[in-house]
Amino acid sequence: MLEAYTDVTGKPHLPPKWAFGPWMSSNNWDSQAVTMEQVEQTIRHRIPATVLVLEQWSDEATFYIFNDSQYTPKSGFDVHRYEDFRFPEWGRWPDPKGMVETLHAHGIRVLLWQIPVIKFMEGIPHAQRDEDERTALEHGLVVRRPDGSPYRIPTFEWFKESLVADFTNPLTRKWWFEKRRYLIEDVGVDGFKTDGGECIYGDVVFHDGRTGAEMRNLYPNLYVGAYHAFARELTGGDAVTFSRAGYAGAQNYPLHWAGDERSTFEAFRSSIIAGLTSGMSGIPFWGWDLAGFHGDVPTAELYVRSAQMAAFCPVMQYHAESKGQFNQDRTPWNVAERTGKPWVLTLYKRYADLRMNLLPYIYDQAIRTSRTGVPLMRAMALAYPDDPRCARLNQQYMFGDALLVAPVAEEGRTVKDVYFPEGWWLPLFGGEVREGGRMERVPAPLEEIPVFQKHDTAVAWNLPEDYALPGDVGNRVDGYVNLAFSLFLRERIDETFEDDLGSRVRIQAERTPDGARIRLSGPCAAPATVVLRRVPQVREVTEALDGAARPLRRHDDLRSLAPGGYALHDGDLYIKTDGRGGEWIVRFGADGT
Repeated sequence: MLEAYTDVTGKPHLPPKWAFGPWMSSNNWDSQAVTMEQVEQTIRHRIPATVLVLEQWSDEATFYIFNDSQYTPKSGFDVHRYEDFRFPEWGRWPDPKGMVETLHAHGIRVLLWQIPVIKFMEGIPHAQRDEDERTALEHGLVVRRPDGSPYRIPTFEWFKESLVADFTNPLTRKWWFEKRRYLIEDVGVDGFKTDGGECIYGDVVFHDGRTGAEMRNLYPNLYVGAYHAFARELTGGDAVTFSRAGYAGAQNYPLHWAGDERSTFEAFRSSIIAGLTSGMSGIPFWGWDLAGFHGDVPTAELYVRSAQMAAFCPVMQYHAESKGQFNQDRTPWNVAERTGKPWVLTLYKRYADLRMNLLPYIYDQAIRTSRTGVPLMRAMALAYPDDPRCARLNQQYMFGDALLVAPVAEEGRTVKDVYFPEGWWLPLFGGEVREGGRMERVPAPLEEIPVFQKHDTAVAWNLPEDYALPGDVGNRVDGYVNLAFSLFLRERIDETFEDDLGSRVRIQAERTPDGARIRLSGPCAAPATVVLRRVPQVREVTEALDGAARPLRRHDDLRSLAPGGYALHDGDLYIKTDGRGGEWIVRFGADGT
């Protein structure tokens, strides 16, 4: 049904790979100095991040001019370029372009917050905003009432009395985005957090003749879609939008987030359900503000449990509301300080590192989602529609084809009741293989989230030099430290791994009477390591080469593993390849267990 639905409304648009790394965000970051202080913290603690969101960057009047910048207002259809602004040293953003260049140098992309309104200022003069409103009214660039008067957002809604941009009018789109062109072309930002859009009420008329009844739900798609097309055009497709509102077809303009949750375990559980529902509604590239957005800072336990789940979520990001009496940032260093639990920082880094380790798998699965419409974060009922015991499971899910994820979302719990569908399930972090078809209570200490790999699947990883999982590989998305394919083989595997670097590797494996046969074929962007999980005693590993079998040399240390060699570690077999493919024969112990 999802495949058919997305045939009609559009297959999910594939975001760039950097959008799947860890995000950092807070409504508190209202100056360049504060922003760079947070970036310095994440670098100091070696916590990877690939995206930074700035909400409090603009003048809060035009929403396209940096706060405290000096300039001469322009009227009509005249627009500013970067050189038209002066950024004083005393201002909050003394060098926006230099800041973005520095962030890019650290591998961090930048999104700026947006809203589709001309703000009502309640009589407070603002020269540029006033000129913009005058132009918009003169040229019919805003949504109107049937009598021709301008529509203003009702007083009960966010941004009350503000005018709403009419993106069905080509002139509106040209005028609106020309004013924002310098943000991408000159400053170098990588997309926009396209907030709001839930602003159409009652009897209104759009430029193309559609009514408020038609546009009540559709307007967010129109608004976000216009931003998405604008940003992608100027970046050659290397941009994203991040939105809260949407309607049928919203998957054409990823990404989306869940809204403003409180920092409670109850909201955490609801957010898991929201993510599963989003995926079953055709919107697969979804995330939430891990551990909540507003209220007091989350407890250490809630923060860690939420970070664990977010590491296995389409978008992993923390975000926080504006400053209160105390710093409300959901950064791991602030939560650690506010709660007096320094291990919060250690455990957040563990799962941010794990996210970067898992990025090859996530992006490969995202490619498949973009072709089929089947979501990354997959309700058990969707993954196993013929198993009635999956029908009501809403606190565990499949993450892609291979991983079963069971977040701990109840305070004080160190065990988790997990239902395993038919088959065999291998714990990601060590432990006994589980046979499916039953519910089991599994251990879940605070530092771990129960995650299991399904039998006869391959998971692609980017692992550090010592192959540790989790392991620090930084935040690089344009290469690998160690590309590894983890195979949990029971009978047969036949999958294809893809990335954005030119890889299209077919991974084939099958059990033989006394071992296993493994084959890699197709282009690979880097030398890859095959990891055959949970093997019995290994008697011999050979490479099938030109009709002959060449024995591989055994290495005692994973760090010394090189092409043409293999190693055994914690019951797993590691075979290092040269990236050109090949075929390997593994012979187990005498009993072939």
